[in-house]
Amino acid sequence: MGIFLHTVIFLDCSEPAARAAVAEAAKDAEWNLNADECRYLPYAKGVSALLSDMCCGYEPLAKLFSELVQKPVMLLYIYDDDYWGYHFYDSGRELDSYCAWPDAWEEIDEAEWRRLKGRAEVLASYFGTGAADLAGYLTVWNEATADGSAGPAYPGDEFLPGDCWQMTDFMRKLGFPYEWA
Repeated sequence: MGIFLHTVIFLDCSEPAARAAVAEAAKDAEWNLNADECRYLPYAKGVSALLSDMCCGYEPLAKLFSELVQKPVMLLYIYDDDYWGYHFYDSGRELDSYCAWPDAWEEIDEAEWRRLKGRAEVLASYFGTGAADLAGYLTVWNEATADGSAGPAYPGDEFLPGDCWQMTDFMRKLGFPYEWA
C-alpha cells in the first residue's frame, strides 16, 4: 500500500482559525481526522496544514473547511502513491478541482472530465501567480504518459508528471512549499 496524504492550504487565513476549523472537523468521526496529530506552517498568504495519517476526506472535507473559515481552502491529496489532485473551495462554493488521473479506477463521463481538469486561471487569480506558471501541472496522466518521459512541467521542478510528489512542485508555485520532514 502506498501513501495517502492530505494537506490543506487555508488562503488568507490565520493559524488559529485554521486550527479551529480542523478541530471542529475532527469532531466528526467520518473524516478519521485526529486534530492533535495535524501540523501547521504559516506562510505570507495563509497557512498550510498537514492532516493526520489515515484522514479520509477529499472534496467534502475541503468544502467543510472552507465553510468553517469562510475563506478559500485548497485540499491537496496524494492517492496511494498513484496520483495527486486537489479540491478548491471558497466559503463552501466549489471554485476548481483537479485530478491527475481521473479515470484511474473507473470510467467517468464528459462532465466529470471537465470538472476535474483544473483551471489555472482560477488559481492564478486567487494565489497571485501567472496561469502559465501553473497550467503545466494540470495535465491528465494515463498508462502511456505517467512514466515521466515528457520531462518536468517546468525547469527547476523536482518531480516529473507520473510521480505523485509533483504535487509539491505545484504547491511551491502557489507560494506554499511542502516543507514537512
